[in-house]
Amino acid sequence: MINRTNLVLLCILLSSFQLSAQSKHGLFGLAEGGVAYGEEANFVGQAAIGYRFMHQWHAGVGAGINASYVRHAPVFATLRYDLTNKPNTFFLLANSGVTLPWFNDKQWPEYHSKADKISPGSYFQGGIGFKTRFAKHADFILSASYAHSDFNIQYKFSPLAMFMPPESSYIIENYAYKFNQICITAGFQLW
Repeated sequence: MINRTNLVLLCILLSSFQLSAQSKHGLFGLAEGGVAYGEEANFVGQAAIGYRFMHQWHAGVGAGINASYVRHAPVFATLRYDLTNKPNTFFLLANSGVTLPWFNDKQWPEYHSKADKISPGSYFQGGIGFKTRFAKHADFILSASYAHSDFNIQYKFSPLAMFMPPESSYIIENYAYKFNQICITAGFQLW
C-alpha cells in the first residue's frame, strides 16, 4: 500500500516530468544567408548560438559577414521572440553589437594599403520572420529586417617626406562608413 508521502512525491515527480516536457528550453544554433539592399545589393550571412527559454524567447551571441563594397563583420548579441509556441510561427528579431571592418586588398581607399587607425562602429538589426518546422528539432527560417552598421578608418601620410621631417608633414584622412540596408535572409535553426 502506498502511503501519503510516497503519493505526494510521486505526484510532484510526475508533474515535474510534465512541466519539463512542455518547456522548450535549451541550446539553439542558427545560420542564415541572403541579400542586403542599400547602395548596392550584396551577400550577407550570419550565425548565432544561444539559449532558448520560456517557450518563445531566444537569446545568444553571433557573428556575420556583410560583403558590401567595403566588407565588414558584425559581432552581436541576438534576441528573438516567437509570436506563438506552435511549430510554424512568425518571430521578431533584434541584434545589437559592433561592426569590424574586414577589407580585402582591393577595397582600401585610393592609394592606401593599410589603415593607421581602425575604429569599430555600431551594429543594429531589427525585423520580422517566419519559421516552419521540417524535422523534430530543426526549423527553416525566412526573415526581412533593417540593418545599420558603421565604422571609421584613419590614414596618415606624408607627401613631402623627402623634404621635411615626417612628423611635421603628416596629412590625416578620415573615412566614415555607414550602411543602412534592408536584408532578406533564409536559413536553418537547430535546437
